[in-house]
Amino acid sequence: MFGISIKDRKQLQKVQNRAARIVFRAERLHPSAPLLKHLHWLPIEQRIKFKILLITFKGVHGLIPPYLAEFLQRYSCGRPNLRSSDDSLLLRNPRTYRNDGDKAFYAAAPRLWNSIPASLRHSSSVLAFRKGLKTYLFPG
Repeated sequence: MFGISIKDRKQLQKVQNRAARIVFRAERLHPSAPLLKHLHWLPIEQRIKFKILLITFKGVHGLIPPYLAEFLQRYSCGRPNLRSSDDSLLLRNPRTYRNDGDKAFYAAAPRLWNSIPASLRHSSSVLAFRKGLKTYLFPG
């Protein structure tokens, strides 16, 4: 679902907002942002990123099937003096030639993974990573 159209993302967000109102039995015009925050629900766009990054974390640590893990290739720098050469958990960004390719897991996962702070990438467990990532992605 990474890279879905703005229209589709808005539709999904409306569904999530309505679900939060149903849970709290709130009025139709009640703002949904505080309800989502109280439920600890990420907005749709951040939820999609959360899922991709969680699968990526598990892939980097060998906790997913090989057919997914093969898309995640470690970045190896040929120049030892660069800052990126110190981070062993960076992933290689594949080159894509079409917009559809940018939306695929093999392209989206490394791009998102490399964009999060190194402290998150180096989390000690899945639970610690989930907690830190949710805090990082949560709006406001």
